[in-house]
Amino acid sequence: MADTEAKILTINKILTAAPNGRDAFPKTVAKGVWGLAMKGSVAQRLAGSIPVALNGTAIPIPVGQPTAGIVAEGAAKPVGELGAKVKTVQPIKTALIIIYSMETAQADPLGEYSRIQATLAEGIARAIDTAVIYGIDANTGTAITGQESLSATTLSQEIDLASTKPNYLTDALVDAYSKVTVGTDYSFSSFLLSEKFRAPLAKAADSTGRPLYQDAVNLAAEWTRVMGLPATFSKAVDGYEKAKTAATKVLGFGGDFKDALRLGFVEDITFRRASEYAAGIDLFGRNLGAILAEAQFGFALRDPAAFVKLTSK
Repeated sequence: MADTEAKILTINKILTAAPNGRDAFPKTVAKGVWGLAMKGSVAQRLAGSIPVALNGTAIPIPVGQPTAGIVAEGAAKPVGELGAKVKTVQPIKTALIIIYSMETAQADPLGEYSRIQATLAEGIARAIDTAVIYGIDANTGTAITGQESLSATTLSQEIDLASTKPNYLTDALVDAYSKVTVGTDYSFSSFLLSEKFRAPLAKAADSTGRPLYQDAVNLAAEWTRVMGLPATFSKAVDGYEKAKTAATKVLGFGGDFKDALRLGFVEDITFRRASEYAAGIDLFGRNLGAILAEAQFGFALRDPAAFVKLTSK
């Protein structure tokens, strides 16, 4: 009961804030938004986490790997040098205007509290995934300056989805795996795949007609592995909004997500409330309100070459 009352007081404070003034969401709201956003972001589930500061965060990237030597008694000991380069993670600002009904907010403040959190979290998650995967703003389709994304990798594996050659898909995926791991220091921790690649994988069968990548074809099953490696299917790979063009032929990515991708966020989320006009909408005349929320996140790739892009022919 106390928690419910606290949430109602919190949302009333937000919805009655002075118009055009910049405020920070209460910590409970911001924490809930980030919790939902991180749960909804496929990039976050695969990446390692980092703290992100408003003025940027420096991340040391190891270069080279020292190797111990076998030495005889009294012999000189080998010296290993561990080099490092530094990448700076600059926060990326994402903004979203949320329109709400004043009548609904007054009648069901708790419901409006949950809706604002969920709407903002989903918007942030989409922005994060589009930035990490394609390096662009999903709303405008423009590139994010100075940001390396998964699609920046020069390693690619073209896949002919119409091929009837035996073991074709398996060979193609093994070749993609080898491009990341052979002759490099990178591991291949998982696949991030497009939903449009699910059906071709489900149809793949051996000479007796048995499915290659499932015990039995089941499109509703939670498909978490492909060829023994963790696999995540996501519509984020298919592209949100203006990112759909960049994603036209992309079937997915694979590589060292665990060690070569880092992602984090600035905890504070600020907002401004409008009660007259917003985004060309007459709020006052329609008994609506609007909140412009701004959140910041950051990410860095150790090296785009730690990933391979899967594309359709």
